[in-house]
Amino acid sequence: ALAPINACYDGMESHLAQLGLNPDLNHWDQPRVIDSPFGDGERSSVYHLMGPEQWQPLIVPFTAAAAAAQGEGERPEAAKPRNHPVQPFEVPQQFAEALEARLAGIAKIRALIKSSGLEREKLDELQRVIQGHFKEWLDTSGAVQEICDLTQMENDFPND
Repeated sequence: ALAPINACYDGMESHLAQLGLNPDLNHWDQPRVIDSPFGDGERSSVYHLMGPEQWQPLIVPFTAAAAAAQGEGERPEAAKPRNHPVQPFEVPQQFAEALEARLAGIAKIRALIKSSGLEREKLDELQRVIQGHFKEWLDTSGAVQEICDLTQMENDFPND
């Protein structure tokens, strides 16, 4: 499935500039199929476009220490990891709206739980149930391997 780029990390804009890539030229939904056995008339057999409801941003935990270990120089004192790097590519409106709706839903659930008046014991039970469903999703979706890979990467390049 093709979708707008959804990954960003500290220093991505600098890397794009070094490579001569312009984030303003974003033709994610206009791929060019080269040497396809399906020909021009059957491009939909080669790819499909992801719908906005499936799209999610991906924040890559790329630390300055990891960059230094990869030969990009010393870690500047001013380099403090940010929680959410800025996405250098413009996100199409329908994708941004779908993401905002998802985030609003999450905020609504958090506010509902906060205002529920549940006692600490019940909040802890709710937390365990949510974590249980999340762990089940990690296993069934295969995302647990991605978490393991990120953990290994963090262990290989710990923060200063």
